[in-house]
Amino acid sequence: MPLQPVEATLIAASVTSLVSTVAVVVTHRLTQARERRHRVWDRRMDTYAELSKTYMIVGENREYIRRHMKAAEDFLPDFTDDAYALLDAKLALFGSPEIMHLSERTFEALEQWVAKINAWIELAHPDGFDTFVPSRNADRAWQEFEEAADLAKAADLELATALLLEARFKKA
Repeated sequence: MPLQPVEATLIAASVTSLVSTVAVVVTHRLTQARERRHRVWDRRMDTYAELSKTYMIVGENREYIRRHMKAAEDFLPDFTDDAYALLDAKLALFGSPEIMHLSERTFEALEQWVAKINAWIELAHPDGFDTFVPSRNADRAWQEFEEAADLAKAADLELATALLLEARFKKA
């Protein structure tokens, strides 16, 4: 029994609608995946921008202390433990392993120079920030701070370079 024109039209319409439906579903899935990658990318870049801004503020405060040989009582006002914990959590969610490692190294360098400047403050300003008491121990503590500050500056630069390299959008 030969195929009638009506039957051929119905079969062709069925096949066409099935192919169209599959094409729409596949296109939708691919679009969803691309949009998700872009959202993750945006969050990663926001996290990197926050990380960069935080360490930039810390670096500016460190360099101010180096230039003027004095520190305010609260020389890290925007860098609390809670703020770092939140930034660290964002970095764990969206950051690459290399950036996470460099951020940890930068934070360790920050802890070192903060400890050194606090030691210097205790020796050079025993009665508060209004008085300065020169001593050999204070001079030695200042030298240790300078060395720790140099290491922190190098760690900041290494982190900033890695952030710039990673900030180039990579098509998947």
